[in-house]
Amino acid sequence: PSGGDWETLISHLGGYGNEPATQLKERGDVHWNYDNTGTNSSGFTAIGAGPYRDGEILTPLRKSCYYWTSSPAYIGDNNSNKTFGIDAGFGTLSYGSLDSATGPKTTAISVRCIKSQK
Repeated sequence: PSGGDWETLISHLGGYGNEPATQLKERGDVHWNYDNTGTNSSGFTAIGAGPYRDGEILTPLRKSCYYWTSSPAYIGDNNSNKTFGIDAGFGTLSYGSLDSATGPKTTAISVRCIKSQK
């Protein structure tokens, strides 16, 4: 999906922050830390996969997930794309959060496919 597709989804879920992250995250603690409050009410089933680059896991598994968009980070930038991330949260922040970022294309993060309605 493009950055615009992600923005549409996020807007539909109420914008950035804790509540959309909760709606996107898989329930339970199989793929998220022990105090996960994900409801998966959106049906998205985000799992805590964590990013990987240059032979190193950048964020431990079960703590976050990031998704590529098809949109470049900046106009004319062929080396990085816009990403969206969901943090697991912990303790009193166990709802986590949903944020946008950018990342070099050499980073291994999750992808999400969407089916065209045409």
